[in-house]
Amino acid sequence: MYSAYFDRIANHDQAVLLVESLQKDFLLSPSSLPEGSEPGNWFLVEVQGNNITSIQLDEEKTQQMEIEIQNRLTRLQSRKKSRFKKR
Repeated sequence: MYSAYFDRIANHDQAVLLVESLQKDFLLSPSSLPEGSEPGNWFLVEVQGNNITSIQLDEEKTQQMEIEIQNRLTRLQSRKKSRFKKR
């Protein structure tokens, strides 16, 4: 099983899933994704050759990544001082 990220919908009819460990992207019909899937979700997928043979939503990783992103945004927003000198 590999971890895959639902990156975007391309050409209005292709879901783009990124599998970083394989350094590949896969195009699927959005109807082949689990119900309620949206860009930003993570999945566990099985890959054979150039095809995804099994896909399931990884709710735990999706939530973990959302929390991590929110924490990073909070840290960035708290750094209001510019490192550049004013003239």
